[in-house]
Amino acid sequence: FLYIDPDSVMSLNLSLNLALMAIVGGLGTAHGPIIGAMLVTAVAFGMQDYLGNQISGLTQIAYSAIVIAVLLSAPSGLGPAVGRVVARRLSWRR
Repeated sequence: FLYIDPDSVMSLNLSLNLALMAIVGGLGTAHGPIIGAMLVTAVAFGMQDYLGNQISGLTQIAYSAIVIAVLLSAPSGLGPAVGRVVARRLSWRR
């Protein structure tokens, strides 16, 4: 219990998840990686809750599908796209 293994603290899977959160959310904004973290975490917990550990590589396939969908629909990430939608909504109410 008192031993810290470098693979358990900063494994390749954890590093890729952190990079994925930033890429999906958008690298140029402060709120983008937060949005990306919420999406990636929700997908991870949803896949784990729905499937358990039946298929080990399915989460990576889901992450790949998310990255492809986000990069095709919003190349700068979800953060700036969500910011534009919120700005339009706020200007519409005035």
